[in-house]
Amino acid sequence: MALVKSRSRGINLADTFAFTGTVSGAGGVDMAGTYFRATNGSAQSLSHVTWTKANMTTEDYDPGSNYNASDSKYVCPNTGYYHIFYHPFLQGYQSNNFMAKVYVNGSSTEASMGKNSSFTRFETAGYQSYFSMQSSFVGYFSANDYLELFIYIENSSQSLSQGTGKATSYWGGYQLA
Repeated sequence: MALVKSRSRGINLADTFAFTGTVSGAGGVDMAGTYFRATNGSAQSLSHVTWTKANMTTEDYDPGSNYNASDSKYVCPNTGYYHIFYHPFLQGYQSNNFMAKVYVNGSSTEASMGKNSSFTRFETAGYQSYFSMQSSFVGYFSANDYLELFIYIENSSQSLSQGTGKATSYWGGYQLA
């Protein structure tokens, strides 16, 4: 058996390459402008046992201009799979439940969309005063579907709010394929 010694040389990117073939399967969706991240620019008051849209009115990035900060809504620019993440910081003295979910096209999604939705709940039995809800999911959405983040706190007697700050309350997403 002969042994062959090979040596990897690599590609010199300064070289000129002549391409004479064809490329197939290289087309697809331009995903360069499909990502966004937004934060809560100021504290938001919440009502007891009421689903409230999270006011994420400060855009950190949105190169495709698909996020409308004035109404905290992301419009999917293309049909495909998206990774959506959220992290609202909820505050309420001795609260029982902290919850967050993503609405699609203005509707609650956990019952109707199954794997294309997310619902996060943290139950505290009245011992928690604040909680950072962190979750993410991958969903398949059509072009022009719009997504909104909703939050909920169960507390009977104290002031309730969503905290503020770039590292405290935020949500975002990007297209995967």
